[in-house]
Amino acid sequence: TEMTAADEAAIASLKDAKVEIVYVLNGDKVGQIKANISIPGSTLAALDAAGSSESTSAPPTAVNITLDMSYSGLGEAQTVAAPAGAPVASYMELMTIVSGMMGSMGG
Repeated sequence: TEMTAADEAAIASLKDAKVEIVYVLNGDKVGQIKANISIPGSTLAALDAAGSSESTSAPPTAVNITLDMSYSGLGEAQTVAAPAGAPVASYMELMTIVSGMMGSMGG
């Protein structure tokens, strides 16, 4: 389908959205990733207007997402315990599942 004026306005409004990702490596084995995403209400309203949904709810006035993740032991062997009751699969079981999925996609 051809782009409507609302579609074009929604794309143009993305210039007001901000994404910042910072990666810091502190020494050999300690790092930090920070991500900030900010989408103003004007962009959300333009995206809402361009959508095909018949929703009567108003879009949010703004969206701000902040992620701050630190890690240590980079390159070292890690032990991760599964939460109680979580299904656990070995690497070989996962590869068998993935291989089966890839095989079914090709034929």
